[in-house]
Amino acid sequence: MKDQHLLSTESSTIFLKHKNNMTEIQDSTLPSFLSFITPATLAIIWLESQNLNTFPKYFPEMDYLLDGQLKNFINEGICETKPDEVSLFVNKHFNSNLYLLYLLKSKDKKNKEITTQLKGFIEVIKKTRQEKQNVIVLGTNENNTAEEIINFIKISFPDGDHKFVSI
Repeated sequence: MKDQHLLSTESSTIFLKHKNNMTEIQDSTLPSFLSFITPATLAIIWLESQNLNTFPKYFPEMDYLLDGQLKNFINEGICETKPDEVSLFVNKHFNSNLYLLYLLKSKDKKNKEITTQLKGFIEVIKKTRQEKQNVIVLGTNENNTAEEIINFIKISFPDGDHKFVSI
């Protein structure tokens, strides 16, 4: 288990793999995802291949962090996000803004297109960030997408402790 660290919680065992200066958190159940959200967490980038109205994995946790905004989004009938579109949610958490960027990713989308979409999001959070630096990427690492996103984020937030949570 070279370059791996084991982190135990009450409910699961999580492997922290350090690869190319990126922390990857792997666990198939990970009920303690919320434990990774700290006062230093600025944003979560959620890469998903399913629409929000299908209640993808970690929907309850994200809805909790946003005080029910995701359920409201669905109930108002505006969750029919098209592939390759993004939805931005903001909520107060630990007395400052926590941003959630939901990116519905099609299978044929190239990583360069994703980082282009992220530029506007990064500009928004850079202007409002205060001391917060950490960004969590939640999704799969198909075609090294998460790794490229983490590297892209590190340019704007070099002091952050960025994590990739694999689903």
